[in-house]
This record gives sequence, structure tokens and C-alpha cells, in this order.
Amino acid sequence: MDESQPTATITPEPPLPAPNQSLAPSEAETMAGWLKDDLAKGKLTPEQYRQAVTELGAGELDPKPDTRTPEQKQLDAQFPAAKPSDYALRLTPPGTDDAVLTPEMKQFDAMARTWLAGAEFPKPLGDSLIRQAEQTLLTTGKMNEAQLEAYGQAEFTKLEAVYGNTLGDKLRRAGHMVAELETKQPGLKRLLQTKGIGDSAMVASLLIQQAERYFTRRRR
Repeated sequence: MDESQPTATITPEPPLPAPNQSLAPSEAETMAGWLKDDLAKGKLTPEQYRQAVTELGAGELDPKPDTRTPEQKQLDAQFPAAKPSDYALRLTPPGTDDAVLTPEMKQFDAMARTWLAGAEFPKPLGDSLIRQAEQTLLTTGKMNEAQLEAYGQAEFTKLEAVYGNTLGDKLRRAGHMVAELETKQPGLKRLLQTKGIGDSAMVASLLIQQAERYFTRRRR
């Protein structure tokens, strides 16, 4: 071996960063909050939760026990609440770039998504509520006050046929849910009063059914 020749030096590769090193502390804490929510809804086992939080390097490792009743667990499994971004709300015609949205349209989009998520609508039912509201506007958009009143009475008759003597209580319960959503994001009541949207039997039924789930989750 020729000792006059320089020997090659191998420099070891630096270790890969841990997953949480790419996250700001606030981001890690936010994601840990999502994990807690998934744990509470039964989407994660305690062991899966602990592993995920450990990888993030944030949050408490000792989660609160699942205190949901069997009925609440069943609701969360059958009607999982969607995130605001999940709902199929579109304010422009199909094929149109969302970049054409005006500031007012963007504000309404954010408000509507906040209401749907606040009521904890699952995506399919939230999307259905959006479609029914749109359909109602197509029906009532050009009605005068007398026509709107007649429309409201006809829709109320449909609700009576479905709910009978319980309709009053169910409408009050739905109204209480709407009032709670209104305190967090004003404007929902005004929207429901616009051109008979809230009078629609389909819209009212979706709100009635969701109010039952909303208050069951809160044990009220």
C-alpha cells in the first residue's frame, strides 16, 4: 500500500429530522387537538393517540377518558361531523374559476361553512341542505309577498303531515340550535328568512333532524 497517497474520508450522512421538526410548535399543538377530537369520537384507540402525539412532540399524553354515552357514540359513528372545507358549497357556475368570487361571496362561503360545521352536519346531509336551499330559491325567487305566504303555509302543511302534534316542539328545538349558531356567526336567521328558505319543508326537516343530533351530543 502506498502511504503517500491520500486516503478518502467518508463523512456520515446527517440523521433525518424527526417528523415534528418540520412543524412550528403552534402547528403541532393544533394537530394534537385534532387527534384529541378523533380520540373522543372513537376514530383512534388510546394507543394510536399516544403514538401520534408522541410523533408530533406536542400535546398531553394522558387523554381524557371517553365519556360519551352509547347513543352519542352511535351518532358519531353514523353521522360524523364534517369539517367546514368538506361541504360542497359552490357560489359560481360549474367550470368557473373560484377566483371570480367577490369579497362578499367569499364571506358568505365562510359563514355558511361555519354554520354547517357548527351544527355538526355530516357531509352528505350538509350538502343536501345546501341543495335544498338552492332549489327553494329557484322556486321562490320571483314570488311576491302573498305568494311567499301561500308557499309557507303549503310547506307547513307538509311538515304537519310528517310530524303531527310533535311539530311545534321539534321546530322550537331546531330554532334553539339556530339561535346558538347565530351567536357564533350572525346572519343565519336572516338567511332562513330570505325568500322562504326556512319555510321549505325539506330545509326545515333537515334542521329538525340535525337539532336532535346536536342536542343529543350535548346531553340536552
